[in-house]
Amino acid sequence: MGHRFPASLPLPHALTIPKWRPGIEEMKRHISFCAGLVLLGVGFACLADVCQLRSSNAQTDAIYSIVSRWPASKLRLLVDEFTYRQKWILHRDAVQSGFRYGDVVFGETLVPQGIFNPAHVGTWRSEYANEKRKQYVDEVAPQLVNHPVDRDLVGAVLNSCLRPDLWNKLVSADDCRFTFTVGVSASRPIQQVLPLEFSVGGGRCETWPNRPVDTKGQTVQCVRSGNGSVTLDLTTTHGVTAHGTLPPLKVRADPREPMLEQGAPGLVVEIFTLYRARDYQAVGFGQSCPSCKLFAADFHPSRPDAVIVDVSIVSSGDTDRWLRCPASYRCGTPEFSPPDQRNVSGCTGLRTCRVWRLANEDVAGWDTIQVTSTGPASICRNCPDGMDYAAAHKQWEEDRRARGLLDCDVFPDPPAQAFRQHSEDRTVSPVKR
Repeated sequence: MGHRFPASLPLPHALTIPKWRPGIEEMKRHISFCAGLVLLGVGFACLADVCQLRSSNAQTDAIYSIVSRWPASKLRLLVDEFTYRQKWILHRDAVQSGFRYGDVVFGETLVPQGIFNPAHVGTWRSEYANEKRKQYVDEVAPQLVNHPVDRDLVGAVLNSCLRPDLWNKLVSADDCRFTFTVGVSASRPIQQVLPLEFSVGGGRCETWPNRPVDTKGQTVQCVRSGNGSVTLDLTTTHGVTAHGTLPPLKVRADPREPMLEQGAPGLVVEIFTLYRARDYQAVGFGQSCPSCKLFAADFHPSRPDAVIVDVSIVSSGDTDRWLRCPASYRCGTPEFSPPDQRNVSGCTGLRTCRVWRLANEDVAGWDTIQVTSTGPASICRNCPDGMDYAAAHKQWEEDRRARGLLDCDVFPDPPAQAFRQHSEDRTVSPVKR
């Protein structure tokens, strides 16, 4: 469980704090301060423009009005001093104090369930105390007398200009291929911005580069899955995410596409051939012929939702041994019946019918059956003469593929690419999932 601490912290009154002198002297100190940071190689911004802070509490407007005139360099010192005074154990302790997951605190990237490494904390504290805390006392603390720094102020300061400003760009090569580029705005230089997770929905991309995001930007090649929308998210350190979206593709109608349409209801006559070895199943024995096997096969009109009007046998094979039921009542069934009612004769009004046969030994029997049905008739529009809908549509797709007009291939979304940050050298490595 994390260490609990007060919501706000008093200033270090035990330290000697010189009186703040505004005006020209303040500007001189800021210029000198920025030059020192450049010499030290510190990576955060030292901007001449002010940051936009907003107060969420009218009672704290006074301190907001003070710090809203500060450059990013002084705001960074304010946040570092606030961090220096904490005794956080868990990463969520820092999040509860105004930071976000993804921010770098004590040299570690904040993650859920994270625990601060005492060695990293000690190193960061030592560096801050030796290199920057005196600057805080000289340049920042005099302006904050009687104004405690709390989590709300820290959150507002971080959101103002201490987090990187990411830009992103999506460029389409064609309907299915595009590039995604993410970079850091040069107007807000920050400590190294490292990728933490890259996720794509509705498509897939190359592996995101295993290096810090820079001002020039890094680009990956991507492809769309199907015709739907695409979302891309690159989550980085400092709690910032670059989010990109592509809208769904417009449906590209082709007037030549074969279409299966419903026509007016009418009678359709079809011929089916059923074979004993392929279509019939042995279901028992005859009623008055215990040594005779009873066979059954189901069939239905080829049109969806068609209703049977009449069935009849056109011809049968090996009629001496492949006997049509009822076969002098030896079957115990009629020749045609509903699939679930073997004692009912006929299939009129049904969508599926069952035919019965009797054989006293293994024979290569077969039956050719004429089926008359009624129902919505299917008409193939744009089908070449003599070609059914399935063949016509396949030919049309092959033609579109040859002309590069086919819709994008469909595939499942890939797992997110995650990176593990190493606080010691500030590099990242992919995490396999």
